[in-house]
Amino acid sequence: MSPSIDHQSPLLRRIGQRLKRARELAGLSQNDLAYLVCMSRASIANLEAGRQDMPITRLALIAQMVDLDVADLVRADYVSTTGRRP
Repeated sequence: MSPSIDHQSPLLRRIGQRLKRARELAGLSQNDLAYLVCMSRASIANLEAGRQDMPITRLALIAQMVDLDVADLVRADYVSTTGRRP
């Protein structure tokens, strides 16, 4: 039996919250970001809500579009009000 991914995991929720904050600080709507990374707005919304998992390569592209390092999205101890590394 292969391991399953918990699509409501604390990690996915944390990544989503950080992404949403960075997107808003970048002045982008969900539609704007979706367009830039060739995804649907619904996928961005699901990612921000912690309901969607995605390949690290796509997550890195999204992070780049909001001027954030992908490591900051997944780091367990990352806390910022600016959307950038402290």
